[in-house]
This record gives sequence, C-alpha cells and structure tokens, in this order.
Amino acid sequence: MLIPRNHARKIWPRFVGAILRGEKAFELRQEDRARFEPGDVLELLEWCPEVEKYSGLVLRFVVSSVLRDAPGLVDGFAVLSLGPCDLEHSQPVDGCIPVELARYGIRRAEVLPDLFHFEERRKNA
Repeated sequence: MLIPRNHARKIWPRFVGAILRGEKAFELRQEDRARFEPGDVLELLEWCPEVEKYSGLVLRFVVSSVLRDAPGLVDGFAVLSLGPCDLEHSQPVDGCIPVELARYGIRRAEVLPDLFHFEERRKNA
C-alpha cells in the first residue's frame, strides 16, 4: 500500500472559478515531479500571472482516481479526479482579488465539504 503524498501546484484564477462553480471536478497535470496516486492530497495554490504573485487562496483535494495512458492523453500526463475540497484564504495581494469567493459568499477561510453546497447557496441568494 502506498503512503499518500501531498502535491502543491499553481492554478490560475479562471480555473479556480470553474472549480468553485462546480463546472470542473478534475485536473490535468504533468507527472514530471511526482506520480499521482488515489488518496494523495493535491493543493492548488491560486497564482495570478498578471502580478506574478500567489493570491493566498488554496484549494485542497483528495485525489479520488487517476487516469493515465488513455487514448488522446499525452504521455507523462494524468487526469486527476478531485474529491472533497478544503479552502484556505489569507489576505489577497494587490491586483489579484479572488472575486469568485465573493460570488459564493466566502469572506474568510472555510471548509468546503461539498462545492455544490455553495452553488445552491449562490442560487438562493
């Protein structure tokens, strides 16, 4: 049995938004630094390319499954299914305000047991 590992990777704001809206439940990642396995923890740190800084937003997932060697998938890449999510947020940096959080009513660090909960809360607001 493999011991779960933590993997920290950058993610751009537009992809954070898609995850928070429930439109994206996977990650396509190159396995150049480490091989991903089910049960590993993937920490996605929001990176703002315009100001070349991290926003302070961290999405943390348990990898539920890994797809490799599928037709059309480039060698060395894997599609990771994202399990439940935890969210952390420190003070945003100037020039990179995570507006997606405001849309979901998130003002501080919270645990997100299920992203669809926030979609329902946004619809009912």
